[in-house]
Amino acid sequence: MKATVRVAVALLLVAAVSAHGHHHHDRRRLLQGNRGNGNGNKGAGANNNRKGLKFNFPKGTARAFLDNVNQQQLQKVLEKAHFSDNSALAQALETEPDLGIYVASNSAEVQGASTASSSAEVQLIYACTGLAVPTDYVPTATAEGAAAAAATAASPTDADPAMSNVWALSSRPSATNKIWLDFRGGTIRGTAWNDASLPSIVVPPYSTDADASLFSTTERSNIVAIWRGVAEDFSMFDVDVTTINSRAAGTPPQNYMRVLIGGSSSLLNMAAGGVAFVGLFGRGDTTYQPAFVFSNDLRNGFPK
Repeated sequence: MKATVRVAVALLLVAAVSAHGHHHHDRRRLLQGNRGNGNGNKGAGANNNRKGLKFNFPKGTARAFLDNVNQQQLQKVLEKAHFSDNSALAQALETEPDLGIYVASNSAEVQGASTASSSAEVQLIYACTGLAVPTDYVPTATAEGAAAAAATAASPTDADPAMSNVWALSSRPSATNKIWLDFRGGTIRGTAWNDASLPSIVVPPYSTDADASLFSTTERSNIVAIWRGVAEDFSMFDVDVTTINSRAAGTPPQNYMRVLIGGSSSLLNMAAGGVAFVGLFGRGDTTYQPAFVFSNDLRNGFPK
């Protein structure tokens, strides 16, 4: 599995839109082999000291934690994420380091103890820790890539012909639900991602060079390539993968998922290719948006 922006977006959206299931459970296990540090909990666990967010569950502790959260809200999480009961989710939390849980509480209990506030809102969170590329990674040419290059007259460096419409790309304009791929950066405030240590999260625009103020020909071509790939991944669903600003277009929050693509995971004090809350479509606010894809940690924004 190659660590690329398209792969990260696809994995996170499977989590954010639908959630847990065998169709991406196996893929997570494959990704764990790419960490390079031999520590399955290191990346996500580094964020464990933030309010309400917990990834690391020693064996035998997760069920007690779940039994002490708001059970009515937890039942909604189980249904959205397709877990049969608390025990099934507890097992996943203890064995899958990419899966974590967020409890909207200021209680210090959440930061490491086996109990949490019984009245706080509960959400699952998924982090692609396996996609974080080792700093010593050196890409190599592949036979597949050489064959593809030989089969076409186009050069890999040629600009995508659709790049002039880079901010108006739409895979299914008539669809009510939108997946908004946001490459322009932004400041995130007042969300579940924020706390006293991160009151504002400033995400830079997608960039593959030292100039983040302008989108180069290569960057715009990459954006189109990423959009094409994600649109293909979700082509079987009635959803519009778009680069059009869904918020500015007046799309209600329950009908769009924003994926902010740019920067590195150090913005959230963690090590991952991307991170998202689980099961957000249909929610009428943006408390748990956006999903983040950290393109700087994915072979410097490699599109596909």
